[in-house]
Amino acid sequence: MNILRLPLRVVFGLLLVLHFGVSRGQDIHFTLHGMTPLAFNPANTGGFYGSYRISGLYRDQYRSVTGNGAFSTATFSVDVPVIRGFKETDWVGVGMFFYSDKSGDAGLTQSTFKISAAYHWSMNKKGTSILAIAYQTGSLQREIKDVSKLQFEDALVSGGITIEKQLMT
Repeated sequence: MNILRLPLRVVFGLLLVLHFGVSRGQDIHFTLHGMTPLAFNPANTGGFYGSYRISGLYRDQYRSVTGNGAFSTATFSVDVPVIRGFKETDWVGVGMFFYSDKSGDAGLTQSTFKISAAYHWSMNKKGTSILAIAYQTGSLQREIKDVSKLQFEDALVSGGITIEKQLMT
């Protein structure tokens, strides 16, 4: 069968099925943290009609299953459109974003603080089409609260050698 004779819809449908057949899901304990506008895209900084925007999200997941080893993620962001741009329909927005993610019995913690700025450029005279150019920078910190609660694969295997066993001998 010649592939050139297949209708375009069939070929497109097959490509679509093949593409989604190998798709992967997202990390389960980060599912909604991206819904904070500045985490989703720094070009959202100041991208609204108003004086300021404060957003926050808290997620606590699997506490009934894992107890203290549950996943918890807190996010907070604030952004404001501060000044007009080069044209009357352009503007500049600035903002800051913070999130803290804690997971596992060992207390794996990841904290991020970022600041961002965006220039919203009006593509037409009415200001209905806008192109946003943004820059975001910040810091990331990771730590483990209690290293003694970490478990590695070789500790789960029967007769496996762990660091603790090596130190005892």
